[in-house]
Amino acid sequence: MFNTPQIPTPSGLGLFEAVKRVLSNYATFSGRASRSEYWWWTLAQLLAVFVPVVLLLVVGVSTNTAPGKGALAGLFSLWIIVVVLGTIVPTIAATARRLHDIGQSGWLYLIVFIPSIGSIALLVLCALPSQPVANQYGLAPVGAKPPFQL
Repeated sequence: MFNTPQIPTPSGLGLFEAVKRVLSNYATFSGRASRSEYWWWTLAQLLAVFVPVVLLLVVGVSTNTAPGKGALAGLFSLWIIVVVLGTIVPTIAATARRLHDIGQSGWLYLIVFIPSIGSIALLVLCALPSQPVANQYGLAPVGAKPPFQL
């Protein structure tokens, strides 16, 4: 079915394994990404952006200065810009692979540009379970369970 040897996508990754896997495949739009890989990556991104924001607010309150003033605010702002710009391509690639994992085209990512419902629809699609069998995008993730059957 596949022309090249395939290695199944690992399922049940932890935070660090998922981040390592996404960053090592930062511009790979082919293959599959398990739910754990995708959601751990998403959590890591949120932490990388929100922790500096919370620190900035805490420092602002403790020093009685406006949160957007001072060198520390500039440093945290620069960090957030670097994180957001540096993770655009890996995030789109991981999302495309996640869509492949449920048997959909990576181009379905463009649904995010539909106002109001696009982001919610993409969130729901990324939360769907992996296809437990090989599909045109690769082998099933190791440990993928078949859907509930009566």
